[in-house]
Amino acid sequence: MDMGAISIWISGTSVLIALSALIVTIVQHRATKAKLKLDLFERRYAIFEIAWQYLSKQATDSTKDPREGKFSNIIPQAEFLMGDEIAEYMRLAQKKTVDKWFLEDKQKRQTATPEENASVIELMSWFENEAKEGLRRKFAPYLDFHVWK
Repeated sequence: MDMGAISIWISGTSVLIALSALIVTIVQHRATKAKLKLDLFERRYAIFEIAWQYLSKQATDSTKDPREGKFSNIIPQAEFLMGDEIAEYMRLAQKKTVDKWFLEDKQKRQTATPEENASVIELMSWFENEAKEGLRRKFAPYLDFHVWK
């Protein structure tokens, strides 16, 4: 083999190695991006589950503390991972829990007015509707695999 042929062969091999390295880099980048999205989904879904459990409990039971630990503690995390809309929604649920708790306390002491009794039923209905459908609608944009926020 003459020097020109060897030089061309080495140049061609170098180009193939460079292209292979580029392809590996692109594949690794895509895999890393997909892993990041999966991790984000898992963290968001964990918040969704806690919120769903909280709303479901409020629809069926009284709670001793309306600022229930897990739910209250994840609101800042929800705000960081999903933004103000979800955090405000969760704060609204917390406020409605406090209202319900206060009214149920009045019912237990038999000092609730008929309007307050009706308000308890409305609040329980709100929690039931949110646990069944509302929560999923709110969280859907953040849990959709096709459209990542």
